[in-house]
Amino acid sequence: MLNIKAILPAIGMLLLTAKKTLILTDDDTECVIVKPDNAYHLEEEAAQELQSYIQKIIGIVPEIITDDNPTLTSSLTYDFIPIFIGNTDQAESLGLIDDALSLEDDSYIIKVTPKAVYLVGKDPLGSRFAVSGLLEDYFSVHWYMPGEIGEVVTGNNQENACYPAGLCAERVAIFQAGAKYPSVVIKAIAISATSMNYQVDTPAAPCGNCRQSISEYEVKQKQPIQLLMMGELGEVLKCNSIGDILPLAFTNTFLK
Repeated sequence: MLNIKAILPAIGMLLLTAKKTLILTDDDTECVIVKPDNAYHLEEEAAQELQSYIQKIIGIVPEIITDDNPTLTSSLTYDFIPIFIGNTDQAESLGLIDDALSLEDDSYIIKVTPKAVYLVGKDPLGSRFAVSGLLEDYFSVHWYMPGEIGEVVTGNNQENACYPAGLCAERVAIFQAGAKYPSVVIKAIAISATSMNYQVDTPAAPCGNCRQSISEYEVKQKQPIQLLMMGELGEVLKCNSIGDILPLAFTNTFLK
């Protein structure tokens, strides 16, 4: 079964999923973000950014502490999952800081163990990039051009035992946008598809019902909606309007 996700990137900034989450769930697992006790400004920003996105993804607001906190023992075994950012004492004890110094400028190391995560850059900017790398590669956070109101609208397939009662991701997204932001113009929709059974390497296009719905929104807002279509891998198809894949569309103009 395909898992289809749709996002309206012209309305929002980012897409959050948990497809590749390896270390955190929305149960009682406690997560702590650890920064150096003399953290640089970029490391401070990185810790705050990671805290914000973890909350968005799974609802946990992890505490931010420094590497000299007494709860961090020398045994490297904790009652919680620490995420170490930058030149922490714990990263140094594993030799990660020395390893990072051999990298190119702004590069970083991400080390994931069953009990901790280490994000170490060659420099403070590299550590900040390491946070972005963790979010993108392990939490499937993707950034898009912010739009008119700087808010994200996402959708995924809503399955139902009675198949006609389900709804595709594209319509979930645009109907949500229409309900929450009725006066905001939808400029683009990005569609991706994944499967638990095989790797999707061809672009996912909207079904006929979704094309019809998107077409109606174009008429309503008197402005085309750009489409970006992709699978997990492979090419990305771009259409400047739903009309490119729905010729001779039936719209409310025929109901006069």
